[in-house]
Amino acid sequence: TLFPYTTLFRSAVAGTNFQSQAVVNWNSTALATTYNSPTSLTAAVPANLAAVGALASITVTNPDGQPSPPNGTSSEVTVTNPAPTLTAVTPSSLYAGSSDTTFTLTGTNFNASSVVTAGTSTVATTFVSGTQLTAVVPASTLSPVGLLVFSVSNPAPGGGTSQTVTVTLRQPPAKLTALSPASATAGSSPVTVIINGSYFTPSSAVYINSSFPVATTFVSPTSIQFTIPVQTLSSAQNLSILVRDPASQNISSNRSEERRVGKECRSR
Repeated sequence: TLFPYTTLFRSAVAGTNFQSQAVVNWNSTALATTYNSPTSLTAAVPANLAAVGALASITVTNPDGQPSPPNGTSSEVTVTNPAPTLTAVTPSSLYAGSSDTTFTLTGTNFNASSVVTAGTSTVATTFVSGTQLTAVVPASTLSPVGLLVFSVSNPAPGGGTSQTVTVTLRQPPAKLTALSPASATAGSSPVTVIINGSYFTPSSAVYINSSFPVATTFVSPTSIQFTIPVQTLSSAQNLSILVRDPASQNISSNRSEERRVGKECRSR
């Protein structure tokens, strides 16, 4: 039994009836072999043959093509995967609803058989080194606001699952797509406006001309409404409408601008 190797190593093989040009085989791969005696050989095993956990069959072939011993028996070597550790995942936070994202995972005991789990699903994993993996997490896994849990698993023989590291999926800034009604008459009474968009929450607040919030009613994650006060409608003017939300660190949404057209305020 041995652990995965990252460099070439030498393996001693003991038996009987070895000939001077006998060759040690690792499964079906012939190894560079040194003859020591009729009962002893030494073989150089490339790291790629023992890079991940596996069960390998060791046989010896004499130069006459016959296995040694004559009955062709073999020995088995178990390459045991270590248990991985996970210490960090980057990026450590991003907006919920992001597109497919590549994460870099740092830890120890990674190899080409290591698999990353994000949430409840395994994801496409690329082995970089014994201390680094990359994983592509699909947009569907990144959609909800909250914590996304990562872990790394190495399969048997041996192996195991690392401790977990969490990534924060933050509330994105609100996005405005349309106002309804799209216009209001200057000098009119207060006008209630419905904003359609995305990423609204109950704490979303509408700002007019960036300077002051107005009473805002949450309808759904894609709709809120507010009322333009009568004093704001007293004369034709350009009104800049945006949304801020403590849930997204008060980062402003895009703006929807009310533009003066004759005696009306219109949106664009």
